[in-house]
Amino acid sequence: MEQRVLIAWGVFLALAYVLTLSVLPVLFRVIAVANKIARNSERTLPAAVGIVNHTVCIADLRTTEVVGGKILNTAQALVGGASSIANRLEKLA
Repeated sequence: MEQRVLIAWGVFLALAYVLTLSVLPVLFRVIAVANKIARNSERTLPAAVGIVNHTVCIADLRTTEVVGGKILNTAQALVGGASSIANRLEKLA
């Protein structure tokens, strides 16, 4: 009986060893990919910060659009007033 237990223990130990050896290459590949991801993220972080800093101006462009619209409305009103003045001067001449 004790011999059967030792044989079963040896078989299971051998199976565990084989399974461990078969998983090791996958584990090493996962570690290598994780290291590549870490290196790439270190290189891309400054670019991401630059993108954020350069896109902050987009909100300011919306403000500029609103102000530009107000300037356009004022300019159109001035053109209308100037046309009215020009018409009256022509009538007086």
